[in-house]
Amino acid sequence: MEKKRVHLGMMKKAEQGQRNGAPPPYGYDLIDGRLVLNEDEARWVKYIFNRYQSVGAQAIAKELNKKGIRTKKGELWSDFSVRYVLRNPIYAGLVRWNYETTAGGKH
Repeated sequence: MEKKRVHLGMMKKAEQGQRNGAPPPYGYDLIDGRLVLNEDEARWVKYIFNRYQSVGAQAIAKELNKKGIRTKKGELWSDFSVRYVLRNPIYAGLVRWNYETTAGGKH
């Protein structure tokens, strides 16, 4: 019963466009359960998408690191972290919830 109630509460939050416990993606801050644009980081999200049209994720990671730009956690960029930004549906205005990845048996 408790599991179902939690699931229903999380579904309601998702339907309202709110986050369900995940940290905010790069380019956003989480304020009162809602994503708010972080202008400084959003600039670099645009950079990643624009550069990806001509170079790969590894080159972008090297460029960001050379410029002194760090990830949300203050870490160096990697090709994986750049691809994570590129694949995140939040940048297309979508809310991802209750999804599964192919790596963890989810999709």
